[in-house]
Amino acid sequence: MKSSANSSSTVVSKNAYGGWNSSKNESMKFANSSYKEEVGILEKISSILEELEREGDSKDFQPLIKFLEKGFGAQIIQLWSYYAEVNLVAKLTSTTTIINNILTVLQNGTTDINILTYGDTLIHSIIIDYTKALYHGLQNTKTALCQGILSLLKTILNFNNNKHLVDFLSNFDLNSANFVNVLTPPKSELSQARTVVTKVNRTTRTIFIEFWIDLINLCPSQLRKDLLTENTKIMSAWLKYMDKVDCIEIMEITIDCFIKSILMEPLFKKMTKIKILNELTINKIHYFYKSNDKGLIKKINEFFTIYCTHPNFSVAFPDDCVWFTESPLNRNIPVNFTTSKQVDDKISDINNKDPKSSISSHGVPLIVNKKEFRVYNKLLFKVLKSFKPWEDESQAHIVISILNHVSELIPPYANLLASQGSHTPGMTSYWFGSTMIIGRMINLPIPSFIDKVETNMIPSADLVMENIFPSCLSKKFLTQALQDDCLIFRQLACQLIIFSFKKYETILKLYDRKGWTSSKLLLSNSFQSNIPDLNILLNSLNQSYTKKKDNLILILSLTVIFKYYSKFFPNFFSIHLPQSNVYTDLMKKETNFTGIEFAILDNFLQFQEFSPSQAKWWNSTESSNSLFVTLLKLSSSINTTNIMSTTISNLLSSLLKGTILFNNFQASQIDCLINSLQVITNQCNSTDENLNKIFKFIDQIISFCMKIPYKYVDISNNYNNVSPFIMCLMEQWKYVAKNFDSDLLVKWVLITLRNMVIIGESLDGIKRAIDDHLTGVSKKLVDVYLNFKNYEKKLFILNQDQYLLKDISTKSFFQHIMLSKYNELDNMNRIPTSVFDVSAIFFRLSIILEDELIEFNSSFKESVDNLLTLLTKMTLSNSSFKIMDKQFINNIFRNIEDPSTSSSMNKYLFIATALINIFQNLKLSDCQFITFVNNWLSTSLSNVDSTNPEIMPFLNATIKCLSPEDILPLLSKNLEFNNGEIFTSLQKVLYSSKNHIPYSLISKMLTINSPAIKQLVLAFVSSNRVDDFDSTTFLNTITTSDLNCDLLTSYLKSSYFSFDVFQPVLKKLDHSLPFLISAAINLPDIQDVDLDSIFHDTFNIVWRIFEENKDKLNNEYLQLFTKFSHFLTRDQKDVVLKYITAEYSHKYSKEAVSFVYLIQDFKDESVKKWLNKLILYITKYLVEASELSPSFAELLSSTMSLLKTVNIWNMVHKNILNAQLEAVLGSRWVSDNLVIKYITFIALSSTKEKLESTRILPILLNNEKTVFTIKENKSEASFFISTLIYCLFHLDPSNNSNTHIQLTILTCYSGSLSAKDRILLQLLEELETQLSTSWTNHIYNWDLLEEQDSETLELIGDVSLITKKPEGLILSLQKDKINNTVKNFPNIRIPVPIPTAQNIQESWNSFEKFHKEINRDSYFDTSKTYDPLFLLLLTVHNEELVSSSKDEHGQQIYLFHAKKFIASGIFQVAVVGLSTTGSLNQISFELLKQMMNTLETNDNFKESTILKIFLKKIINTILKSKNDMEKKHIIAPIVWRFTAKLTDLVVQSAANLHEPAYRWILNAPYVRKSDIPLLADLMGMNEKIDLLENYYQQLAWVLEGLEQGVQTRLDVDLLRGKGIIEWLANLLNLPNLSVRMRSMINHIFYNIQRIEDGASTLITRFASVSALEINYISTNSLLEQAKLIYERNMNNTKNLKKVLTMEEQVINVKELASGFTVIGKSQKRLRDWTSGDFENLTKRINR
Repeated sequence: MKSSANSSSTVVSKNAYGGWNSSKNESMKFANSSYKEEVGILEKISSILEELEREGDSKDFQPLIKFLEKGFGAQIIQLWSYYAEVNLVAKLTSTTTIINNILTVLQNGTTDINILTYGDTLIHSIIIDYTKALYHGLQNTKTALCQGILSLLKTILNFNNNKHLVDFLSNFDLNSANFVNVLTPPKSELSQARTVVTKVNRTTRTIFIEFWIDLINLCPSQLRKDLLTENTKIMSAWLKYMDKVDCIEIMEITIDCFIKSILMEPLFKKMTKIKILNELTINKIHYFYKSNDKGLIKKINEFFTIYCTHPNFSVAFPDDCVWFTESPLNRNIPVNFTTSKQVDDKISDINNKDPKSSISSHGVPLIVNKKEFRVYNKLLFKVLKSFKPWEDESQAHIVISILNHVSELIPPYANLLASQGSHTPGMTSYWFGSTMIIGRMINLPIPSFIDKVETNMIPSADLVMENIFPSCLSKKFLTQALQDDCLIFRQLACQLIIFSFKKYETILKLYDRKGWTSSKLLLSNSFQSNIPDLNILLNSLNQSYTKKKDNLILILSLTVIFKYYSKFFPNFFSIHLPQSNVYTDLMKKETNFTGIEFAILDNFLQFQEFSPSQAKWWNSTESSNSLFVTLLKLSSSINTTNIMSTTISNLLSSLLKGTILFNNFQASQIDCLINSLQVITNQCNSTDENLNKIFKFIDQIISFCMKIPYKYVDISNNYNNVSPFIMCLMEQWKYVAKNFDSDLLVKWVLITLRNMVIIGESLDGIKRAIDDHLTGVSKKLVDVYLNFKNYEKKLFILNQDQYLLKDISTKSFFQHIMLSKYNELDNMNRIPTSVFDVSAIFFRLSIILEDELIEFNSSFKESVDNLLTLLTKMTLSNSSFKIMDKQFINNIFRNIEDPSTSSSMNKYLFIATALINIFQNLKLSDCQFITFVNNWLSTSLSNVDSTNPEIMPFLNATIKCLSPEDILPLLSKNLEFNNGEIFTSLQKVLYSSKNHIPYSLISKMLTINSPAIKQLVLAFVSSNRVDDFDSTTFLNTITTSDLNCDLLTSYLKSSYFSFDVFQPVLKKLDHSLPFLISAAINLPDIQDVDLDSIFHDTFNIVWRIFEENKDKLNNEYLQLFTKFSHFLTRDQKDVVLKYITAEYSHKYSKEAVSFVYLIQDFKDESVKKWLNKLILYITKYLVEASELSPSFAELLSSTMSLLKTVNIWNMVHKNILNAQLEAVLGSRWVSDNLVIKYITFIALSSTKEKLESTRILPILLNNEKTVFTIKENKSEASFFISTLIYCLFHLDPSNNSNTHIQLTILTCYSGSLSAKDRILLQLLEELETQLSTSWTNHIYNWDLLEEQDSETLELIGDVSLITKKPEGLILSLQKDKINNTVKNFPNIRIPVPIPTAQNIQESWNSFEKFHKEINRDSYFDTSKTYDPLFLLLLTVHNEELVSSSKDEHGQQIYLFHAKKFIASGIFQVAVVGLSTTGSLNQISFELLKQMMNTLETNDNFKESTILKIFLKKIINTILKSKNDMEKKHIIAPIVWRFTAKLTDLVVQSAANLHEPAYRWILNAPYVRKSDIPLLADLMGMNEKIDLLENYYQQLAWVLEGLEQGVQTRLDVDLLRGKGIIEWLANLLNLPNLSVRMRSMINHIFYNIQRIEDGASTLITRFASVSALEINYISTNSLLEQAKLIYERNMNNTKNLKKVLTMEEQVINVKELASGFTVIGKSQKRLRDWTSGDFENLTKRINR
């Protein structure tokens, strides 16, 4: 580029590089002639700039603007370039400063674009013409000049919103050596000892770095990438001396740049980031950890966090191996085996395979500590090596974060630590820091990849052990630490061991969850071999305790280790504690335990059972209590919290596991002891001698129980098997009572026994034991505590202070509920917190039930309801609690069947029913309770009092607990059901499950005289759900009573009917007229002489009865007359007709209408009168009724049959019919299918003169139910309403056409392909014709809703297509529906019928046919697709799709925006529309043609050229089809569907299939009739798959198109002619074909089957039946093999998925086989072709 600069006196020429020509004479000439002018210009601009600086914020730019307008700016630039050429350094420096100041003033002083333009001109001149002056300044050794040039460059970059950035990069040579020199610090700086510089030193390097960082930050991502990767010299010089001379401030902005402009740039790939921020850069940055500046350290931490661990921006590559030696994602176990052993062997081979021999070994080799690892992130390992995490927490945090994010680096890093020397304990910061790091490494969570992967491969034990017990953590080191005299070393070693045990426990759970249990033993052995020996741990414990007994933290740590050791290695756990140890000393402790002491005891008691010398926690001494009692003391102390008491109770309960001291109840007897002791301690202090004696007594009891437990078990046999503890207490009483004068012991014993009774111990057994053993105890006192009869009266006594219970009730819910009065229970607000508390509720309920003074009334119900509410709350808060307490439920059910409890029976029933309802409402599962209910119903149901009205709610609730599977065996038993209603409830549950029942149950049901049971028999027989039906027995049973006629009717209509069985029974029924009539009416038409004779005789009998007394006529007789009307004479018909139309009590019944319909005598006046009254009756019923009765529904159906044969408007007065229409169409009946169908019949037969359509139609449209029903679009009612509206409109189109009706119909219209919408669209079209205006004029807003996922669609619900607002109409199109329209495009457009009153039958049939054909031809949900005709016509009114403007001649022109058409999906609809005929084809063609015309003149987007070619190809094809009709260039619809599908690939240049789509468009000027897009590339590629890029992706695309596109005979012919069917069959043999693709191919064959002659083509041309059988055999074999693998590891969901997908494949094959069988049987040609083998095909595949 050339340019010149002009001034008033001088013309200066430049060389080609933008500098001055090097002629010395010209330079001198310029210097001599213009010196004064030069000085004047520079002085002038300097004074202007000084003035602007003085003006502050209010600057006047006019002097500067005038200066620049005169061209002085260009002259300054020329002078500046001249100074550079002649090397006038001082002047060049000052001029550079002036230029920089001019630009700075303009940049900072104004935003006026006109003023900034002057600066743009100066910068453009510098960049384009004078870059050499910049180079000259940068290479000068004078610092001031170089810095000035750099400052100028920074100003240029930032000027006017970085406007000149691209020009600068295009014209400025960044590879110049000048920049390297600028970045290289002088030797004087480099020779100085390096410390982190804190002060900012404005060196040339510093200024250049600031400029360079600005340049990096300002560049767009692609330019930035080129800038950083191509300018290696600058980057190297910058990074090389970073740690030598750069100060903190520079480093901060440097790291900010690295983070924001490199790491967090989403368009940079990981390799790009690594190339820029390489190992050298990382090392340089890491150096600055030496800085004392916290801000810099924070930024460095942020950098390394993002660089190494950020989920989106880090440089870490994903690892698909982690703990595996090779990736489990691409490993499939070959399924060429048939036994479980072969599965195990194959899996074992894979797991034991040497990873070095694997071809697909992952990562790169990394050797650490003489071990080889293969990793994906070697760079990050090098980053890890640079850190010293033992020096400070920030580095430690980064290291742990990296290891957590990149788990594959844990083993090599552990070995790296191990390689740095033995981890011998030492008082150094390194040792403590590295110990901390090791602990944090062990505590890292399991990698998410391992947690989520589903595989049968087993992780490498070595790699797993590195995560549990890193290599740097040796057994030798731990042993040394545990034996060291320094206790801190011991504590830290214990801590590491505990961490390892926890990690080991977590991984074992993972192995169980993943099904890797076979490898647990190897892991266990490896782990045990790494931890210190048990004797080392024991010695450490003993020494630590001996050395410093108050160091309980270390003791606790060691006990935790023992607990884990005993848990995981019980067979190897054996310890011998010295006589004096921490546990015995703690047991001797008399004062309260601290939390840490309690934790130590807890651990000890958990592992001591594995020790051969178990601690005798039950032993006491004269001076101290046993551990058991000591803990009881602590838990019952008044200072102990509830939480601590609960914890101690759990601990004591765990001690008693495996013992037989107590019986097993839901509540714990330990809680009973604690509660009774709390009662005593609440009365006296801990030093009270009496209290201590009680504790000694408990010591004595527990000691004897543990030493000789079976003695007390034997004794308890005589006392209802109460707990041995109780019997021991009784026995020891005689030794204690004589030395105990206080009654405190007696009260404690009785309170304890009372508590035991409440939780479930035998009251009778305890009372008898008291009588036998507790000598000297007051009977009155025993009665107070243990007599629960007339309990409400005794509450007054129990609440007295002397009995000790009152005070504790404020703290104990257990005692509170037991001491509360009955009338206080309905307001109980306290909530139970334990199962012990709940046991009191159960017991209190038992007392209430047994108390005869408490009546069954509202007060009882309120109290019980409140208590049950407390139980419910406990159930919700405690999942282990079982509300159906076994003992309580047993007691209730036992009393329900006990006749002696009849007085309180209702109370038992109420509580039992309420409990069972809670059980069901909370959806609880309790197998024991279900089993109990089942057994109780089997054994005790016959004992219940069936006369009690409360029994049925209870039994119904009980029966509902059972499943049909439980009920069926119950009913099959030979039980005596005294109450038919009970049996009915059982049967209803069974019937609701759709199960079949054996005939034996039917036989049993027939013996019960119950109308409800008879109805159940009817239901089972009529629904054909009886197995082993015995027709003979059934008929013989039911024909014994005339009341069973309805049973005979159900039999005659069922599939069990057999004429051969029924005929002999019929001949015996001559005594029973009802049976004969039922048989005559319901028996199918059978040609049999004897049968005709019997029915003729029956008819004569009935006729004689009718003649004798016409009032005896009933509906059965009338049905007989109707069915056998050929037996009636003309006169007899007249007699019956006159009677039923005038006098018959059921004249408005189905039977009466059927007879009138049969006779067809509508000229008779009585019939006309009857018809008028019938219509009035129907109107009255519909006005008054809330729902249709079955009989009225039958009447309406019969009336509709009548309306088909006679025009009702000619028989009934029009006012009656109009009144009926008005009444019904204004009510809710418009949503009823039957009613609206009936009304439509009436409207169809009317004329304009008779039906007041102008009044009736608005009533219908203004009914809210009308719009709702039509929009619902799921019932037949919506179709019938649309038909009715259409018929009413057609009666008077001109008067029924108005805007209100049009808008109302629009709000009902959904734009779908459903029958109702097709009718409404036709109606809207006719309305537009009548109104001469388009409804689209009312649209004020268009919405295109983007595709949503299924959850979102379900959440937002259906979106109305057209919504009416005050401003106008809102039209909302859904992208999902548009896409569905393309996928499910209709091949045939069935025309909407035209109603005609001349032939009602024909008119009605045409509408029914229209409805059925649309539903039959639609293999998809029509409500989820748009009508393509409506959609295409609508689009031309959308201004975003079709815009209008005027050309230069004022003519209106329309622009069809193809890109927006494609984005909306309507373009694709238009392309598929070319596969149809008629108006839809023409509209589609015109739309596409207009788009092409628009592209010819407006191709202003990237894809316009290829779209233009694409459209021309389509248009040429259509024109060729029209011109070459003789050659029959007919294109199958599937080709157009594929062409439409191709559109998305054309406009998505990043799509993998874009290039093949591009090639297909360019391969011919028109669409070939046999060329399916992208399919030709795939045909014949089965053997050379690798030669075609993206083969499987393209194959999936083609298969998806075939799956959706094969719909017509033309499609099948194309597939057959091109060999595509055979190709599809061959694809099934591809070993790597996915399950999804196999399913698609099967679906394609399924679609072909259901097209005319499609199945025949498959069978006769492609041997599909044989291929299907072979496919079934192989698929079934694969299924069996998949099941074997699944059985091998049932925790692997991937195995389960494989089984399910294979089962799906088998089902698909069976479905295809069923289709072939049905079609083959229906065609003689196919039967002959297959030699009648279709039946055998089904058997072979389904066996």
